[in-house]
Amino acid sequence: MRSILFMIFFLICSVSAEEKEIIPNNRDGHCDLCGSCQCIRRVPVVKPTTKKIEKICVHVKYEDEVIPGPSCLCGEHHGDDACGCFWYRLWKPTWAKVITKKIPVSTRVTREVPSYEWVVEERCCQCQ
Repeated sequence: MRSILFMIFFLICSVSAEEKEIIPNNRDGHCDLCGSCQCIRRVPVVKPTTKKIEKICVHVKYEDEVIPGPSCLCGEHHGDDACGCFWYRLWKPTWAKVITKKIPVSTRVTREVPSYEWVVEERCCQCQ
């Protein structure tokens, strides 16, 4: 039982040591604004930044389409070619209808919007 607890404690300590290496250490003991080294405090400071936001916009595109109505038979015609004689019918359209179709179109837009982020800085008493 003790060996299991020791292994768990060892794993927790090793993970926290690795995390400390990843976090940048900017504690040099000097003020980030004026360079003074008296009364240094770590304070949160808001910094303006820009953030990129991707948005999908959906628009409607209109397209006209012709739907033909019934046709009437006008007669038959005779034709000749290298294969021989043939007959074909002639059809005449009577009317047609125009309809407008709505086609959805999506586009991706990347926008840059102003944003803020919090940064921890070292400041002296005079620069706060």
